[in-house]
Amino acid sequence: MARPLTLPATGGFFSAIAVFALVFQMIAPGLTVRAVQNDTDINLMRPAEVLTLADYPEAWAPDGDAAMPHGLLVDVTINAKGQFDGYQILSGPATQETRHQLDQILMFSSFRPMLSFGRPTNGGHVILSFSAVRVRG
Repeated sequence: MARPLTLPATGGFFSAIAVFALVFQMIAPGLTVRAVQNDTDINLMRPAEVLTLADYPEAWAPDGDAAMPHGLLVDVTINAKGQFDGYQILSGPATQETRHQLDQILMFSSFRPMLSFGRPTNGGHVILSFSAVRVRG
């Protein structure tokens, strides 16, 4: 007895939902979910940072590098304990003396590790730029 009504009733139900969705979009075109104005960041990922950079007593750059805009540009990898794991010299002199002095500077420097959901994580990177200033008097 209800069999002849099932197909028209189902079609009418789905077409009513489609029409309602279209009409609702026309009535409220710019309605979106927005954050509160004074909302704070949750900082899911925080990059690694330099806390203190040790000073090396000797000047590291030879006289010929004074013309470079950055005497030395270094990409330092930071582990979860806030210590450097390694570094790569991006630009500047890559001599053995420079590497030794960089090892000394980075060994005694402290870093904040990269944080992922508030937990220290390996693999943070910090870009350091060193430049030499020489005053002759």
